Amino acid sequence: MPQPPQIDFEQLAAHQDGEVLEVDSSVEHRLATLAMLRHSRRTVLITSRDLDPPIYDDGEICTAIKDLIINGSRAKICILLQNSSGLLQREHRLLLLAQQLSSFIEIRRPRAENANYNHAFFVTDERGVIYRSIADRYEGTVCFNAPGQAADLAHGFDVIWETAEPHPGLRRLHI
Repeated sequence: MPQPPQIDFEQLAAHQDGEVLEVDSSVEHRLATLAMLRHSRRTVLITSRDLDPPIYDDGEICTAIKDLIINGSRAKICILLQNSSGLLQREHRLLLLAQQLSSFIEIRRPRAENANYNHAFFVTDERGVIYRSIADRYEGTVCFNAPGQAADLAHGFDVIWETAEPHPGLRRLHI
């Protein structure tokens, strides 16, 4: 059986295409995330249950985040993380990077009243959006130019972020 044509996320990101694409695998999510990161300049907002290892525990993703921070004097990555227990059991590349670059990458835990939030999303520069209505599944949408949706998600993110707490178990202790 022939494979379906692969989406060229890099080309869509470069042209800030406004087409909404449906994706259904962690591989597609990782490729879309990587393309968005490579074309980002300022901000990244992430909500995730467990920092999705198939997406964010990836060398290319971490390199793209590090490049964004190095090349963007005002770059900031904010992560709302629901469940950190798995991260505390093993090394996760993005967590290690966040510990090294804590001035630029901040991870917070939502308060109890927001613990049942079951969406996962990735928003860059108030424009690019990767969205999953069910955080534990990889069926979702990608759009490289969705300022309205990005603003709505960023607003909801900010409301939860303001009351969220830094996760003490994820901080690096300097001895």
